[in-house]
Amino acid sequence: MKNLLTLIFVVVATITSYGQSPSKFNYQAVVRDASNGVIANQSIGVKASILFGSETGSSLYTETHTVTTGDTGVLNLIIGNGIIESGDLTTVIWNGFDFFLKIEIDPTGGTNYTLTNTSQLLSVPFALHATRADNGVSNGNTLGDMLYWDGNSWEPIAAGQQGEVLNMCGGIPRFGACVPMLNTNIVSVGDTTAIINGIITNDGGFAVSAKGVVYGTNPNPTTADTVINNTGTGNNYTVALNTLTENTTYYVRAYATNSEGTGYGNEVTIITTCSGAVDVPDTLFVGDYLISNVTNAFNGSVFGDGVTVTLQLGSSTGERKFSAVYLPDLAIGQLPMEFNFTLKCDEVNVVDNQITGLGCGPSLLLGPDPSKGTYNVGNDSVFNIIVLDDTTASCGVPTAAEFTLTKI
Repeated sequence: MKNLLTLIFVVVATITSYGQSPSKFNYQAVVRDASNGVIANQSIGVKASILFGSETGSSLYTETHTVTTGDTGVLNLIIGNGIIESGDLTTVIWNGFDFFLKIEIDPTGGTNYTLTNTSQLLSVPFALHATRADNGVSNGNTLGDMLYWDGNSWEPIAAGQQGEVLNMCGGIPRFGACVPMLNTNIVSVGDTTAIINGIITNDGGFAVSAKGVVYGTNPNPTTADTVINNTGTGNNYTVALNTLTENTTYYVRAYATNSEGTGYGNEVTIITTCSGAVDVPDTLFVGDYLISNVTNAFNGSVFGDGVTVTLQLGSSTGERKFSAVYLPDLAIGQLPMEFNFTLKCDEVNVVDNQITGLGCGPSLLLGPDPSKGTYNVGNDSVFNIIVLDDTTASCGVPTAAEFTLTKI
């Protein structure tokens, strides 16, 4: 079908706009093949595109049709009445620019378009042009309507009331007052507290009746979330958040309200620190557990894959311990050692300098690795531990070993 790329389109000058539907216009052409033979009485697939500036310009609008040619090969289309692939024909600013109409055809009626012709639209249909003012923007609806540029397109502003003042609110013009504008700043963050600074940069033209901070665990908090008010005077204020949860992410915004409504400052994110293992009840992470998925150190399993251990409470809050033989694959007659770790802030922290009873001279010691195991305080059925084997390098290079404990 490549030879059909030389298809000749004979464009009949009947580009006619629709008075009732000015976003549509007629297109008519005679379709011939490379041998100048008419493609008559045949269902064909058509893609129509409005190109900007040149024959190779960017497409502003594209639609597809399936139509049947007539006895003389005449193709009739209503541009604007096809299946839209991209763009919006009603938003095209016709005045002052060059536009080209690209027609692609699949003679078999599909979407394998092998026939192509592009021609300039030398005159824009009157009704299409009439939907745009001479400055390239839409007509208004009411006396006094205006437009403003939002950085990408012209947007309408409905006419105001008699004597109403046009104000700039956050870079957007509007009739009437504005809500306050603010900045939000973090002063400090602790375990369960935070200090937030709010600055009212513009009161919107009316007195501020309330101000403070809103926060929550989801983005974009509003006054429907937790509110901490500031009753002091002045536009620069601080608010203390005193009932936060440790090791938790919060989203915070300063706010202020005037007679027009409530304005919010920029959102800041705070993550409270963790001071201890206050979130682990003594009833969790105790009892019998199965050790599995053990990574080896020194050619032996650290505590034995498939070994059952009993977790008990340690001497401090959040601490747990169990007894097991160290390197059971290598040690014969070795007594169990006591292994200690602390559950703290979703991390499993291995206690340092734990004596194994085996070594190359001095006893090998177990301790914390920079990578830590993790746990879920709401689910003690399974967790993992990462331990640094031979922390003092008495037998070689210290090696990280990991294993999983699953509750039985």
